[in-house]
Amino acid sequence: MPPYYLYRELLDKICNELWDEERVNDSGRDLARLAQACKVFQDPALDVLYYEIVGFESLFKILPRDSWSTDGGAFALTRPLRVCDWDVFRKNASRIRRLSQPMDTPAITAEAFEAFCLCPHSPILPNLRHLMWENKSLFPGNLLRLLCGPKLTHLDFPFIPRSFMSIISTICIGCHDLRYLSVGPASRKDFRSFLTMVEDALGYAPALRVINLRSKTTVSFFETSSKLPCLQELDVQSLHKMELVSPPASNGVLFPLLQSLGFSQTPLGDISTTLSFLGLLPSLDSFSASMCTTGLALDIACLLKTLGFNVNPQKFTDLSVEGDLTEGIADALPLTMECLKPLMLFANIQNISITTTAPFSLEDGDIRTLSASWPNLQSIEFGGCKRLHGHKKPTVQGLATLLTNCPLLEDADLVVDMRLKHNLSPKWLNCGPNVERLHLGFSPLDDPIYVASALNFLMPGLTKMWAWEDDMGVQAPGAHGDQWAEVKRLVTGFNARETYRRQWLA
Repeated sequence: MPPYYLYRELLDKICNELWDEERVNDSGRDLARLAQACKVFQDPALDVLYYEIVGFESLFKILPRDSWSTDGGAFALTRPLRVCDWDVFRKNASRIRRLSQPMDTPAITAEAFEAFCLCPHSPILPNLRHLMWENKSLFPGNLLRLLCGPKLTHLDFPFIPRSFMSIISTICIGCHDLRYLSVGPASRKDFRSFLTMVEDALGYAPALRVINLRSKTTVSFFETSSKLPCLQELDVQSLHKMELVSPPASNGVLFPLLQSLGFSQTPLGDISTTLSFLGLLPSLDSFSASMCTTGLALDIACLLKTLGFNVNPQKFTDLSVEGDLTEGIADALPLTMECLKPLMLFANIQNISITTTAPFSLEDGDIRTLSASWPNLQSIEFGGCKRLHGHKKPTVQGLATLLTNCPLLEDADLVVDMRLKHNLSPKWLNCGPNVERLHLGFSPLDDPIYVASALNFLMPGLTKMWAWEDDMGVQAPGAHGDQWAEVKRLVTGFNARETYRRQWLA
């Protein structure tokens, strides 16, 4: 017989494979039957079955079946809970590593929540690592506090009521290994009280590596969080409008070890101002901005310029700027080569994504100049504008130059003018060997056969392509939409022909 640890490893693998198959319908019935049918499989099967619990109703139902009922539409206790009931609960509760409550309100009576707070075992879930509560209308703070033990590493409470904001400090004091903290106030007007509690809690969480703060920030918050020795990722909103006039950090390097910085639901101009306050970020390799505005070309240019001043260009690898795509400005100024010039500083950049309603105005020479600076580029997305515009567009030759200058490219999203039938140089044959996905937005064309032939010539491995489609992947009506549908059919045929050719020549 093999050693026990190998024997258990094999049982775990079998149970995980079974759970992966059942996860589609979220039943777990076969895994539960396996635990009941064979004692050898009992612990491995139950460990997998209870590893992650979604919904507090499922958590409460671990109690003995005769102690609760859902006949009234909500989970309710049918009798007082005895110590032996909690002992039964404890056996499987100790297996839980992840617990989450989605945005829907749990169907549990208030009496059941109160009864759970009287559990004689503390913490209630001793091996819990991840805890998330996303529901906004209900926040059972007293129970959530009792669930957490010293092994908790991830905490996600996006909507904390004012009366329970002290729970952040309480959990941080008891969970010294907490590494991920994502919190926010239930009401925006309470953001200052919320930030005060967060700053108080950070002093008890020295192991924090990631902070996701779902509220406006202050100078005081940045100064407090900068003292965390392990902090690597920060996702916040910009400084509050009353503090946007704050001078830059006095020492010039407030976050010397920060690797990832993100801004969410923030006006673009405020992001640039906050970046200026933060000063140099010498270790930063990833930056993202999700704006609550459409994203004007001049503001994006200012943001890119500020970013170029603040980061180490040789270390920076990932950029994402996303605007509100639901509202567009018909005559918005385009993003030109002049706006995008700061991107040429980032010689080792791997992923670039700029998706706003502002169109791009770039020609073949601009694409050649920009892409020559990005030899390690793997993904590029210059999109967001959901209309055919009259600004400059690269042609198929510009696309070929991009693929040649960026040999590692796998995904591309940009508008290309496919109406011009250029003769393609033999050196461009298979110049995009790694490209599998191509999004051409609202690119104009005249001849589907030429376009499909050119794409197959440049990227013979292309398997997925989108053009003139809506957000749901439905082909847009009209001449261009029909022509691009024909292009996709031809590209699929070319790929099938190549597959059979290789098979027959093997």
